[in-house]
Amino acid sequence: MAQILLTFWVFDPQAFTALDALADGGVKMGLPRRLAVRLGAQALLGAAKMLLESEQHPGQLKDNVCSPGGATIYALHFLESGGFRSLLINAVEASCIRTRELQFLADQEKIPAAAIKKTTLSKVQQESPSVSTSSVGPKVSLFSNKYPGSRGK
Repeated sequence: MAQILLTFWVFDPQAFTALDALADGGVKMGLPRRLAVRLGAQALLGAAKMLLESEQHPGQLKDNVCSPGGATIYALHFLESGGFRSLLINAVEASCIRTRELQFLADQEKIPAAAIKKTTLSKVQQESPSVSTSSVGPKVSLFSNKYPGSRGK
């Protein structure tokens, strides 16, 4: 199961889709596209770093950054009313089911899993030239408590 989830999250197209949608929202509200994309990417990166650098549950971190009556809790309410969590859960489930199907087909054909992964990775890199497999960038500690009590709007 861990391998299936790892396969799903290596190059998560849903993250790119979410980022694109966030940027579209920024553009709708008057931001230039380039700035909207960068702000969306920084929001995702900041949330990921905050999670990886803390020992807190994602729900607790969400509560930490939602001010009573603030813009963030209003946005979360809107997402929840549209079934946001269910959509993400269903996407993970669909990906896992399809990965199992593909693995079954590979087993029938005697194609090594590494060949499937390499082919899939090559296709992703061709479709998205900016995707890299190198781990360039800051190293993140999994369990430091750098952001205790952080609050945002």
